[in-house]
Amino acid sequence: MNLPQQIADDFLWYWRGLPGHTFWGAFSNRYFWLVATYRFGAWAVRLRVPVVSHLARLIYVIVNLFVSTVTGADIRPGARIGRCLTVHTGRGLLITNGVVIGNNCTVNNGVCIVSRANDGDEGVPRIGNHVRIGVGAKILGGVHVGDFTLVGANAVVLKDVPSHHLAAGVPAVNKPTKFWSNTEYWDRHRQNTGR
Repeated sequence: MNLPQQIADDFLWYWRGLPGHTFWGAFSNRYFWLVATYRFGAWAVRLRVPVVSHLARLIYVIVNLFVSTVTGADIRPGARIGRCLTVHTGRGLLITNGVVIGNNCTVNNGVCIVSRANDGDEGVPRIGNHVRIGVGAKILGGVHVGDFTLVGANAVVLKDVPSHHLAAGVPAVNKPTKFWSNTEYWDRHRQNTGR
């Protein structure tokens, strides 16, 4: 999927997929702009046209400085994020380079998805599809969080979380959950995106 398609897909999700949003409400949503800025930065980093790539990266740095200041969140362009990322509230959100996040995930304020050490030798997290990450949760190191998973508020995830589980506590303990089996959120997402 190319850059305009990715941004249009995100916009449609913020407009039609999330409750109570009008066209202008989605267009003025600062977290939509945070995701759109990430998409542009990820595209600019991969671009290999000499002059254009330098110009695109310069534009990204300037726009990201403004957007990250307004939102209080930072999504690094080296992360790989799938479709329809919902940033519910973003203050203190940090997603570092190398992190992989699947489709249709939701993150809240204070969430950190990072490597355990600054050099990243211990790996970076891989998040599956349809994952909701609660306020203040930390996902650290080379862990894998499975599909249809919940990460509880303030949880510290240091080991893998299987699909259809809830990770809660410090350090996080995995417990089976049926949350995704019949939620309005999931039904609304399938209705608005066809997936």
